[in-house]
Amino acid sequence: MALILRRLVLALAAAAALLVQPVLAQQTQQSNADIRVRLDTINSVFEYVESGITPESRRSELTRLRNAIEPLRREISQIIEGLQPRLAELETRTKALGPVPEKDAPAEAGNIAEQRRQIGAQQGEIDGLMKQARVLATRGDQLAGRIEEMRRARLAERLFERSMSILDPKLWLGAAQAVPVEIRAAATHARDWYNTVSEYPGVIQSALVAALLCFGAIFGIFLAQRWLSRRFTQNNDHAKDAPLPRLRRARAALRDSILGAAALPLAFYAVIEILSSFDFLIERAHQSALGILAAVTLYAVGRALASALLRPGDLSRRVLYISDETAARFYNYSTYGLLVAAIGASLNIIHRGLGAPRVMITATSALMAALIAVIIIRALLKTRQAVEEGKEEPAPNWMRFVLWIVAAVILGCVLTGYIWLASFLTSRLIHAAIVIASAYVILSLINAYFDEGLQAHTQRGRSFASTLGIRSQSLDLAAALFAGATRVL
Repeated sequence: MALILRRLVLALAAAAALLVQPVLAQQTQQSNADIRVRLDTINSVFEYVESGITPESRRSELTRLRNAIEPLRREISQIIEGLQPRLAELETRTKALGPVPEKDAPAEAGNIAEQRRQIGAQQGEIDGLMKQARVLATRGDQLAGRIEEMRRARLAERLFERSMSILDPKLWLGAAQAVPVEIRAAATHARDWYNTVSEYPGVIQSALVAALLCFGAIFGIFLAQRWLSRRFTQNNDHAKDAPLPRLRRARAALRDSILGAAALPLAFYAVIEILSSFDFLIERAHQSALGILAAVTLYAVGRALASALLRPGDLSRRVLYISDETAARFYNYSTYGLLVAAIGASLNIIHRGLGAPRVMITATSALMAALIAVIIIRALLKTRQAVEEGKEEPAPNWMRFVLWIVAAVILGCVLTGYIWLASFLTSRLIHAAIVIASAYVILSLINAYFDEGLQAHTQRGRSFASTLGIRSQSLDLAAALFAGATRVL
């Protein structure tokens, strides 16, 4: 009886397998057909992109082509990753069926032969899709390489392209003639925006709600920043005219850098997202707003780092060992430079968004670069005057030498007509200064923590030594080793 039941169960299982197999094969076939259609579509897009890569292609066009193929390259990788386990599963099922019988051997069962045929057909189809996807992946890599190579060539051509000098009257006459054109373009965009927004149902109520939300977001973010700053900067147990311990100054610098750098960009981003959620920012305006957000972030981060390091009027928490006058002077000049760079970048984004003539972008970039060069030279001259009067110690010679060279090169490029090179050097100088200031804040905290916070006579130092299982006398060496490893990381 048990043998009969066992045979009945096996027969039912075999019948179920035969019934389910065509359904699974149909689903797999449908999935393979979708993949094939998608790969053919990607191939068509690659052909279109390849036809668009010409020696006359501009850098902005190449950037759009690169942005068009990047998601497709990721999709191809996902398709390959999805096909690989399916192909491996079919190979496993083929091996489970055993080898194909020889010619002289007895023929295998009909259901086994049918399964072998179906699995072989699916395996061949998936293998073909894999080959097609790999060919497209290779082609996408080649297209991305060609586009990147041409973008670098266009960047080099643009950097060393000679336009008009900042002293050339044609530059400012052209900019003056382009102003009415840009104003008309702005009026046209504003009119189109108004006509689009005015058709929204309940637009007045939506505008009021959006304005209230923007005000609430801005007020809440800056209130939270002020509250956190006041909460963490109370030094009632320490004299205000004496420096705090090194570790506390370093922690305050890092904390205030983060708080100062986050508030303004976060508030600006909140306003952008609120207006976008109510459809008050159309696509082009939204892209321009995000570009301005990048400029605002650059200004906020640089200003926060300058404030955290220089601390004008706050000797107790100043990380750098400089006088109040020197700290205030460097802070003011660095803030002026960051503000000029942010305004110049924002104006250029607006120019591009409105489709303004190129002379407007050239004039704005030239003026921005020239002003920053003048600010650097003015700061160096003021520093030299203070040193001659004996008010402060001279800055490192290499730093002053590098700044003089950079300012002279930027000013020379602006005067000789290499506006794009001057703008590029200016932006890279600001980015480098921000990176160096950030690294200085972090390294100051690392050095202060391991040099001052892990001393043998402190509770933290004894706990650290006990955790590592070392003697307190060896803590200085261990702190130096950990500090070095942390700086490397």
